[in-house]
Amino acid sequence: MNKEKISKKGRKILVSVIACTHNRSKKLLDTLNAIEKQTLSKDKYELIVVNDGSTDDTAEVLENFKKNTKLNMKVIYQKDSGPAASRNTGLKHATGEIIAFTDDDCIPEKDWLKNALKYFKDEQIVGIQGKIYSDIQKKSFFDGAPVTLEEKNYVGGKTANMFYRKKIVLEVGGFDERFVMPFGPKKGFREDTDLAWRVETKGKIIFAPDVKVYHPPRPLTIKDVIKNQKIGLLDGLFFLKYPKIQSLKMIFGPKKLFFLKLPLRLPFFLLGVFYFMVKPMKKRYDEKDTRFE
Repeated sequence: MNKEKISKKGRKILVSVIACTHNRSKKLLDTLNAIEKQTLSKDKYELIVVNDGSTDDTAEVLENFKKNTKLNMKVIYQKDSGPAASRNTGLKHATGEIIAFTDDDCIPEKDWLKNALKYFKDEQIVGIQGKIYSDIQKKSFFDGAPVTLEEKNYVGGKTANMFYRKKIVLEVGGFDERFVMPFGPKKGFREDTDLAWRVETKGKIIFAPDVKVYHPPRPLTIKDVIKNQKIGLLDGLFFLKYPKIQSLKMIFGPKKLFFLKLPLRLPFFLLGVFYFMVKPMKKRYDEKDTRFE
């Protein structure tokens, strides 16, 4: 097992920030700068960036940033494997007691880490879901930017702004790496919610409105929306793991898109249910997972 890393001043690393990236070099630098400017003392957190098979100049951006930063920073390169596998790679190298996830096109506010840590003084809390906001005025009707402005009646687990106790994440086996499209680009979906729902069986996950991350608008065309319904294949896997009404509401919501998504996503959803029912499973995810040992 990884030993907890001790800083030069003799303090344990409290937080491991994990950011995975794939071909977003232009936006990635803004994310890195925001993490560097955190008000939490730099000897209390580390930054782990997993470069998941990028083919643009991401490697160069990361190399230049690491040369000049005062952060305790690790850069890990791997072939394009998708977000679940990338975050599991980050977890293997994490030495902090708390894991903080954000995305490579997000801007955490400067007190993001400091505000998050206070919630973990309560031992019953195993995770927190922070506030994700965007430019409402600039967002188009079809927009792919995740937004979590308020507490909902379920935990979405969006990794744009999510914190967990590391020991609990490892206990439940990390991210389920089956949540990646079986063909084409290694696009992932629902792997973050799946992890959150499993972690939630071990304790409380709360919404923290003062733990804020800005997510730039990600406008989509109607063509993009139609193309994206292929991810319904992974909704099939999600429903097999959680066969309940709340899962269906997530899959075919929100209400404003229901009548567009239903006819487009339903065929892929049903195909996904069939595909993952007949596909042999490499292992059961309720068994002890040795990947992190």
